[in-house]
Amino acid sequence: YLWHVHLGSAVMRDPSHPLYGDNHPPMGIPEGEHGIEHLIDFLKELVRVGYFEQESVVGGSPTLTLEMRPYPDTSERESIAQAMVMLDEAWQSVA
Repeated sequence: YLWHVHLGSAVMRDPSHPLYGDNHPPMGIPEGEHGIEHLIDFLKELVRVGYFEQESVVGGSPTLTLEMRPYPDTSERESIAQAMVMLDEAWQSVA
């Protein structure tokens, strides 16, 4: 059963990039693998399979988290705000 989903990205095309591999770069950076379109598609699929309507055997709702490092030259607080704007924008495309 799918119960906890991490949303994140990766840098895979440039081994010399400082965030290459599973280093949780922010979604939407040019060198990254995932941006808003991938996020929209993934959220649509979670809705389609009923992910958000299931209930845990122990109670509670399924979780969705962002797994990322701060954007370059941006504070952690600003990075979270930017990620939430992207997530909100994606949800509006799903609804």
